[in-house]
Amino acid sequence: KPDKMVDYIVSCQKHHIDVLPPDVNRSFSAFSVDGNGIRFGLIGLKNAGEKIVDAIVEEREENGPFKSFYDFYSRMTEKADIDSRTIECLIKCGAFDSFGQNRRQLEVSYPEIKKNIIVDLKEKLEGQMSLFVGFEDETRDYDYPPVPEYPKKIKLAYEKEIAGIYLSDHPLKEYAEKIAEMDIPSVYEI
Repeated sequence: KPDKMVDYIVSCQKHHIDVLPPDVNRSFSAFSVDGNGIRFGLIGLKNAGEKIVDAIVEEREENGPFKSFYDFYSRMTEKADIDSRTIECLIKCGAFDSFGQNRRQLEVSYPEIKKNIIVDLKEKLEGQMSLFVGFEDETRDYDYPPVPEYPKKIKLAYEKEIAGIYLSDHPLKEYAEKIAEMDIPSVYEI
């Protein structure tokens, strides 16, 4: 529940325990221990149902970590009926950040990647084989356009919308020193 989750996260911060953002290669369904921190669970994300989350974890455990966003979407399209809303939510909350592309690049590229993967799967189902079957590059990917990341304010708003909390930063963090100087008690201290 989002209100309880915020209480727990504030408690973790007070005890210097990092709450790590969701990641398709590291998160499980529920919150889990990851190094010295706690990894955000995928089930806590908007539009990430239990069936899809279980399929993501199962695919990762059976066939190894996802190598790229393209690899993730290709494998998950074959494994489960993962819809566009779920993919967009995973992008917006940063669950693919470890692949090296920014969130805006993934969101802009997603429609074309989806189209390419559907064509590939259709050809595979129809039995069309290329001359190089068996020699395909397992790390096939996509050339992402050079678009800048979302502005910080938008990025944080997406995280709050999808996860219920700010994950990568907090909009008031830059004012933390001034707030501390004013000696204003936190709502959790009242």
